[in-house]
Amino acid sequence: MASITEDDFAALYHELAVEFVAELMQVTHGVETAAAFQQALQAYVNELRPWLRDSDAPETARSTFSLFVTSEEQEQTDDLRIQFSPEGDALFRAWVRRQAAAMGVAREQSPERGH
Repeated sequence: MASITEDDFAALYHELAVEFVAELMQVTHGVETAAAFQQALQAYVNELRPWLRDSDAPETARSTFSLFVTSEEQEQTDDLRIQFSPEGDALFRAWVRRQAAAMGVAREQSPERGH
């Protein structure tokens, strides 16, 4: 099995993160009120719940949280830079597991292997 380089891993992580954020944006696109946005987002989170693992959860639970710590848009290049919050990272990991299962590439992981 060929080993993956740090650069390859970073590029793959970035590509997957972009897909995850695009899906989040699609799920919440067109909602007209804050309540509708919250409802759409909660429904999406509920879909990912079966893919969450206890080890993904942040050490300190919060009742209210953002999915991103920071986000900044570069208008000249149309780039968006984000940093996941601990909860956002947990949902991203769940999303990756769901995507892998849907593609048929998911493997059973032992607790010792991590992610």
